[in-house]
Amino acid sequence: MNRDQKRFTISVTPELAAELTAVKQSSYPGVPRDAMFRDLIIRGLAAWEKQSGKNSQPV
Repeated sequence: MNRDQKRFTISVTPELAAELTAVKQSSYPGVPRDAMFRDLIIRGLAAWEKQSGKNSQPV
């Protein structure tokens, strides 16, 4: 693993796992799961900053 990268572990509910599986199949076929997660995190952070700035409370 690249020394400049950090590794995170998350737990997801069965409902969220099902949603992620559906997103993987429909929007990210042939893309590794880690790349999908990085893209979703980047998109989520951009939307969060656009919506309410960096002072917003987490969900």
